[in-house]
Amino acid sequence: MLDAVDHMSPRPGTANRQGYSSPVPRPQLVTFQAKYMIVIMCSVAVLATACSSGGTSSSASQMSSVAVVATSSAPTTAAVTTTSTTTTAAVTTTSTTTSVAASPTRSQCLANAPVGDLIGQLVLATITEDGIAELAPRVVDGTIGGIVLLSDADMGISQAIEPLYAASIPPIVGVDEEGGDVQRLAQVLGYAPSARRFGDRGNVDSTFFAGAERGSGAAALGFNMVFAPVLDVGRSAGLRSRSYGDDADTVMTQGFAYARGLAAGGVVPVAKHFPGHGSTGADSHLGLPTTRPLADLEISDLLPFEAAASGPDAMTAIMIGHLVVPDLTDGLPASLSAAAVAMLRNDYGFDGVIVSDDLTMGALRKWTIPEAAELALIAGDDLLIAGGMRDALATSERLVAAVDAGRVSRDR
Repeated sequence: MLDAVDHMSPRPGTANRQGYSSPVPRPQLVTFQAKYMIVIMCSVAVLATACSSGGTSSSASQMSSVAVVATSSAPTTAAVTTTSTTTTAAVTTTSTTTSVAASPTRSQCLANAPVGDLIGQLVLATITEDGIAELAPRVVDGTIGGIVLLSDADMGISQAIEPLYAASIPPIVGVDEEGGDVQRLAQVLGYAPSARRFGDRGNVDSTFFAGAERGSGAAALGFNMVFAPVLDVGRSAGLRSRSYGDDADTVMTQGFAYARGLAAGGVVPVAKHFPGHGSTGADSHLGLPTTRPLADLEISDLLPFEAAASGPDAMTAIMIGHLVVPDLTDGLPASLSAAAVAMLRNDYGFDGVIVSDDLTMGALRKWTIPEAAELALIAGDDLLIAGGMRDALATSERLVAAVDAGRVSRDR
């Protein structure tokens, strides 16, 4: 995860297809293809059993296998050396033959994996600093794929996080850290201004360097994913100062500068909340919002997410929100809608990781958390934020049962 930045030479800004200019030189974000991200998160436990050479189960051996699996679906090879000795009346001849045996492909490894090992890596638990110690064993054994910190951290946060990295499967260690009203690291890293503050200032360099400082600070504490920037356009309920501005140009210019900074600091930024809360009249923490018609969203609200999906500002991960879009989601929240996911994937060309918004929010009270998680997975979400430890474990159990019952395909 911490290698999510390609430190290339800075390149001059260019205008994207929406016509806004990104004037700040930046390190490019590496957009991982979703299938490779999922393999990185899911495959190590498989490699430790079905794909390891010589039966080793050490973390080092498992981690070395990930690099092979994540970059190629072709079979890997293992050298096998045999030595034979032949003795005649006067001459002893020794010959050594080395043969190469093919290791299983990525697909073969995943096909042999226990469903529970794979499902667990799709589920993230929300947690407080005090709760990490109790959850850590479930992350280490692969039952849960990682955490999202949703409470204020203190100076003990690094020590609390450290045991998570004993997991053979690299965990996601995320934090909801936007700045302003939504920040968890202020007691450790100092106060971070709101997105609106950056938007009002209009200084892209300042926004980039603020993101880089926050990203490097979060990485030093042990986090590898930051749930920011907010790419919603406008000050709707639940957003207010969390949005960079009331127009798409400001949101894109400032939001992508902050994302580039986070990535330069060593963490994976997660853009949110597709397809955009800016025009809604309700707070999805409390209820299920409805946006303006899709045609209206395409004029403004969707522009930042189109740019985040592909092109020079393409993001590694995008969070999908709990909001109904007329003419698109058929009354379902976007997070549970295959049509919304298809729009992001097919229409906008996004090949990164789609993360659900927190499935415990009031917008989804119609469903239990495990039910919502199953619907989200079927719709096409890749990572599921499934509440605290009890809810996250129940979600994993539900998804395993869904695969066993054929409600969710193993390929998914």
